[in-house]
Amino acid sequence: MLFRLFFLVIALLFAACEGEQPQAPLPPPSPGDNILMESFQVQYMYSDNARLSARLNAGHVTERNEAKEADAPVQVVRYMEGGVKIVFYTALGAVESTITSDRAIYRNTQGIAELRGNVVVTNLNGDRLNTEILFWDRQKDRIYNDIFVRIQTTDRIITGDKGMTSDTKFTKYEVRGVRGTFQVGGDKL
Repeated sequence: MLFRLFFLVIALLFAACEGEQPQAPLPPPSPGDNILMESFQVQYMYSDNARLSARLNAGHVTERNEAKEADAPVQVVRYMEGGVKIVFYTALGAVESTITSDRAIYRNTQGIAELRGNVVVTNLNGDRLNTEILFWDRQKDRIYNDIFVRIQTTDRIITGDKGMTSDTKFTKYEVRGVRGTFQVGGDKL
């Protein structure tokens, strides 16, 4: 089983390297950049108990070895650009929500992706979140930030100046610094 999984990962890596090249390629890396790998049209698949839980696609990925401080341990960091899309799945394999952004940074050691630029989250109900920065904590199965968010549902628009926290399904969320129009007992506030 492990042997098959290894060959599947290798096949996916080779398949990920095929496809269209970006229109404006980055300058070649310099020797001091600590680049481990550079790929185009990449797809990462995440599983939980042998079931697909999320799929991440990115137009361009550069993996680097980095340390935050001189004596800190080195970790692998993935820089993604050219459009990033994360699709989250139910236990039965149906799509339950998606996140798109212009770019992202994923730190392997922490299991946290930082999505930046035109971040949009949508769920099955058609609810939509717009913001500029959003974090995805893979281990805790949640998304969050501490900056302005705008959430549009079928019947209201909610904005928050101090961010939000939600499950990756984007069905149970907490918005901080809320502004909006709410209906209580038939009276608008």
